[in-house]
Amino acid sequence: MAKEKDEFEIPLYAVAAMFVVFVVLFYYVQSGGISTPPSSNSTPGQNLSGNIEGFQSSLLASDEMAIVMNVTGLESNYSRYVYACGAGLAGSWGKLGKNVSNLHIYVLEGDACTYSNPLMSANTVSNETESRTSADCMAESSAKVAFEIRYGPGYSIFTDRRAYIFVDENFEEECSFRTSDSSGSIITTSDILPVNYTEEITNTTQ
Repeated sequence: MAKEKDEFEIPLYAVAAMFVVFVVLFYYVQSGGISTPPSSNSTPGQNLSGNIEGFQSSLLASDEMAIVMNVTGLESNYSRYVYACGAGLAGSWGKLGKNVSNLHIYVLEGDACTYSNPLMSANTVSNETESRTSADCMAESSAKVAFEIRYGPGYSIFTDRRAYIFVDENFEEECSFRTSDSSGSIITTSDILPVNYTEEITNTTQ
């Protein structure tokens, strides 16, 4: 008799998002948190800059993606915004049909870095977690298309292969990206930008 399909299937992108949350919780428990107040600088009223179109093209063409979450000097009530953004971006990678095993997660805290990536085989999910230096993690992530997430007033900066995303307590939705059904390009929406930025970005150049 054919095996019955499970009533509730967890999509791979959800597995990836849960994996990031696991990494974040593991890191926070191990580190014990930091009590230094956060500081951030950005231009008020300006939400994004840089080569969005170039980053979109690089992300679509890439087989690998890095998510760098910099929580240096942040208490948990601030760092949670960075972690939530990382989890949302991890989920979006799976939604693009990309191999979740090629997702690389880096959590930076001062000179220390926790590196992880999910390993998919058959119906199982495992992971590798390593302690490294922040310098090593930044050097490795610089060779990949990457999102680098920090705490700060909502602001996004795009280069050809790296997106710098700043989130703070005014950030209420999850970070995400998706493909456009009509053009096949990546579209960044208000989910990846501050919630007060609602216009879709499709063909913006530097």
